[in-house]
Amino acid sequence: MDPSTFGELGVTTVAGDVTDLADGTAVVDEDYADDEGLAVGDDLVVTTVAGELRLPVVAVVSAGSVLPSIATTTATLLEAGYRDLDNTLVIDAVTDPRGGLDGLQDRLEQAAGDNPLVTVKDQAEYAAEQRAPIDRLVLVVFALLGLALVIAVLGIVNTLALSVVERTREVGLLRAVGLGRGQLRWMITLEAVVIAALGAVLGLVLGTTFGLALMRTLRDEGLEVISVPTGQLAGFAVAALVVGVLAAALPARRAAGLDVLGAVSTE
Repeated sequence: MDPSTFGELGVTTVAGDVTDLADGTAVVDEDYADDEGLAVGDDLVVTTVAGELRLPVVAVVSAGSVLPSIATTTATLLEAGYRDLDNTLVIDAVTDPRGGLDGLQDRLEQAAGDNPLVTVKDQAEYAAEQRAPIDRLVLVVFALLGLALVIAVLGIVNTLALSVVERTREVGLLRAVGLGRGQLRWMITLEAVVIAALGAVLGLVLGTTFGLALMRTLRDEGLEVISVPTGQLAGFAVAALVVGVLAAALPARRAAGLDVLGAVSTE
């Protein structure tokens, strides 16, 4: 970049002075400096298309600005064998108290024209564009979750159906000593709810643990904010209980419809 316009970016200097940026020197951000153990006055060794290049660090700036991890002058890059091409254009817009920045994006889009290589986005649009691949991945995860839910429902129904068949005599004895049809249905439903709750708790604990571990490993990629969607997790837990109740409907109906005498005499 042009050293004369460096100060207009409004970056926060942590160490050194950004005005010292000159040909053959570099400015690095704080995260990169910490990772590489660099300080003002140290030589930054980078590999370029023209070979190894040593750049003394003249300043360290705060991370998260519009700057990349390493900034140097255009002349330095040209000497290193790179082409003279712009990568990022920063527009310093002065806020007009009367109209603010209304219409700025429209004027920028007109200036860009129909060039397919240039896009103009505000902060919200840029954030949405960056979230799009992650949102698609989340949709895939939800689709897999739905498939797992269907399999879980079938598993609960199958387990309870087998349980009723294997306990036919027990069910008959319970009915003979006074257990009502509604009470029998409630007993089967509670069994299904217990199975669903156990699976839900186990899945939520393991999923949250693995998710937190994955996010911690991705901190170096810029994903530093860890947010646990407690509302969604609570919703999934409630949904699991509802699924357990629904899955118990057929097995409970079958158990309640058993003939008492026939069930008692079953071997």
